[in-house]
Amino acid sequence: MEFVDNTFRFQTNLGGSCFDKLQAGTWKIGLFADNPGIENESSDEFYENGKGALENTTSRHFKNKVCCTLYDKSTVEAHIIHLNGEGGWFCVEFDTWWDQF
Repeated sequence: MEFVDNTFRFQTNLGGSCFDKLQAGTWKIGLFADNPGIENESSDEFYENGKGALENTTSRHFKNKVCCTLYDKSTVEAHIIHLNGEGGWFCVEFDTWWDQF
């Protein structure tokens, strides 16, 4: 569905409650172009090592909260909740629930 905010128009793959959260401002869009390294799992700015799915293994995953630039050029610290690698964009949210991790 297309997200529209003033002059910013962006086609997303979101639907249902996810798109509702974007429209309500609970989720915000960020673009890869404004966040160099976000698609690179070796980036320590966005990723960290963590426990892997298999016993005694590690994996790279997004940090719980990251500093990133949004489509409106604001800079926030938030949790990445949705990533669209093919489209070059992601969504963040600010729910304090993520603070427990």
